Amino acid sequence: MDDRQRRIGENEVIFREVNERIAEITHRLSSDEAGRLEVLCECSRPDCVGRIDVSAEEYGDVRVAEGNERDAATIWERLVDVASDRAYLAFDRLESLARRIGNPERFTKLCRRLIEENAQDWRARLALSRHLAAAGQPREALDLLFAALVQNPHALSIHQAIWRALGQLHHPATLVDRYTELTQHAVFYLDPHVCMRCRYRSTELLWQCPHCHDWNTFVEERIAPAQDATEVEV
Repeated sequence: MDDRQRRIGENEVIFREVNERIAEITHRLSSDEAGRLEVLCECSRPDCVGRIDVSAEEYGDVRVAEGNERDAATIWERLVDVASDRAYLAFDRLESLARRIGNPERFTKLCRRLIEENAQDWRARLALSRHLAAAGQPREALDLLFAALVQNPHALSIHQAIWRALGQLHHPATLVDRYTELTQHAVFYLDPHVCMRCRYRSTELLWQCPHCHDWNTFVEERIAPAQDATEVEV
């Protein structure tokens, strides 16, 4: 076994160990390391002992670049299992991979499982709806999007997907009316995720803040109904 293969093997051991800790780490208050892996450098230099911080998504990307898509799928699916609130970060990668290997149903089953496990998972519904719409099933996609809209009526990405699906269906009046009813009180919110360290705002719930570079510091702000003036204490 050459040095590079040995390094890859050591990285796989590290990743398995980290996988076992991620679920626990993400529930701790000081969960800065959630979703981050420290892996050995895989360069060909035998004297290199460098370690690199990467996200689980990035580590999967490395495996894809090497032609090891099976390992990449395992890494990303494991990320979904142990950190379901960040699962959507791997959705695009998993969908693309499922299509490349000729098994799009693998991604469909993953999304449906996440929805069954958490009825409030609007991101899984959004990802699955996009997948179905691209496969020529806009009506099924729209049902998922309407359900996602009930969970989060303020997400602009859901509305954009609905507009596209309605366009594919040539805007049937009954579905347009249903959309109108669901969105009577919706407020579009483009940047609902905020870094707790530096207050940087993002459209997505990121692992690492691109501004202060801290890990796992984003929370999602939710819009609450305005309080009635008569209920406010003076």
